Amino acid sequence: MAFTSEDLESNSFYMELETKYSEKYKEAQKKLWIICVPCQNSLKGSAITKDFVDRHILKPSPFFKSHFVTTDLNNSLNFEIEDGKIKTPMESISILMEETAYNEDYKPYKIFITEKPLCCSNKDKDEQGCNSNLRKTEKISLNKCTAFLLSFPECLEVMKLLDTRISVFNSSYMILPEYLLDAAIKLQSTINWAVSEFIEFLSYRPVIDYSRNDISAAIENYTMFHVHDKVFPVVKKSCLEEDKKLTQKLLSLYDSHVTPDQLGVQEAFCCQTPSAIVELASLNSRGSPAEKLNCLLSTLEVLNQDVENFLLETCYLVRNRDVPCLTSDDLIPLLAFVIVQSRPQYFISNLQYVQNFCWENSPADKLSFGLVTFQAAKEFLMSNEFEFLKPPSRKMKKELSLEELMEVTVEMQNNSKPSVETKPNKLQSPTDHLLENVTKMIEASTRDLREWTIEKESGSGKVASGRQQENVGDFLSSLRQKSLGLNYGKQS
Repeated sequence: MAFTSEDLESNSFYMELETKYSEKYKEAQKKLWIICVPCQNSLKGSAITKDFVDRHILKPSPFFKSHFVTTDLNNSLNFEIEDGKIKTPMESISILMEETAYNEDYKPYKIFITEKPLCCSNKDKDEQGCNSNLRKTEKISLNKCTAFLLSFPECLEVMKLLDTRISVFNSSYMILPEYLLDAAIKLQSTINWAVSEFIEFLSYRPVIDYSRNDISAAIENYTMFHVHDKVFPVVKKSCLEEDKKLTQKLLSLYDSHVTPDQLGVQEAFCCQTPSAIVELASLNSRGSPAEKLNCLLSTLEVLNQDVENFLLETCYLVRNRDVPCLTSDDLIPLLAFVIVQSRPQYFISNLQYVQNFCWENSPADKLSFGLVTFQAAKEFLMSNEFEFLKPPSRKMKKELSLEELMEVTVEMQNNSKPSVETKPNKLQSPTDHLLENVTKMIEASTRDLREWTIEKESGSGKVASGRQQENVGDFLSSLRQKSLGLNYGKQS
């Protein structure tokens, strides 16, 4: 049964979408996103806010076919549409009616009438966890976690006690590679204690003033930032041989100038992925498991953006031609290509660290999906020998120089919004940001890789090491030639 324009025009959500949120409506039409309109009877008591609208306009997931994400800033919810139902993280919602509409370019997009809203009301968000993914990414850095926890003056004594327990752990607790699980249990116990103390001290406040999930995530990140230098070196010891094996394989593939199609990526998605490479290269410099996990997710998101930009620049803008969908069959080898290009330091150690010392992510959320996707890419690289790669099937620039990657870093900085905790007069200049990322890139690409290359080449390591140092020197020299105001480079 098809619905009529009269049915839509009497729907309060659709009326607000056409008037108050018309810009969002136009964007959805132009980009052919799905518009979900809850039936009128189900809207009683629901406030039609920008957040509510964003969560009812869906765009294709960059990761799975038939999956869609909300169009809010963080794409915080993921849905699967199958057999006339929209499957949310908590339930399945029936699609009562479906209509194909057309935008001003005569391109089709879908409008669904659903039996009820796709997400819970503002009142129930904290209780049901509808907004948990968004909250997790808001308080990732140490500064944000610290500021958030100190914003509760009732809990200052709890913070002092937590600092004491962290100090005792760092100074007295012995961690062995074979007993990392015991260390994880001890740290989780400390975090759970601190969370319980916080909640008890805040019990007199209205529930709307705080969220247990917020507090738990902040305390976990705060604690893990402060024990990182104690725990992560032991994780590296436990993964030493695997890291060496993978690093040697990455170096071999990088030196052979491997291209995406040689790894099994279909022609349509064989493109350079500079933003993803820059993002992943900073993985080892992140200071907590949650921050590392967020880096993995950001890498997947910018990888999808790199592919999307590539498709927009190619023949897929031709009218009536379907844009290919990036499925896991292409995502995994394409992600493997990004790993080869960025060669992140202690990659397997970082994955193990996240898996065993990050507790605030649910197995169903997109952050966990990011970890699983990277583990799959790691297995893809570890389980294949790549001894007989076929020749590249298309002419494509085989690799990006460090200089090009740094230009991407500056562009990403210029296009990003300043942090809410950064004062206007303290904004980091593009040059400062570039230098910060240069440091991360050089550390990720050369420190320890040089040592492993020396071991691999058994005697010819001096030449390999010297070649790497020369490349870094050339790169720094080129920075000075770019008139960035730097006073160092290769000295005569």
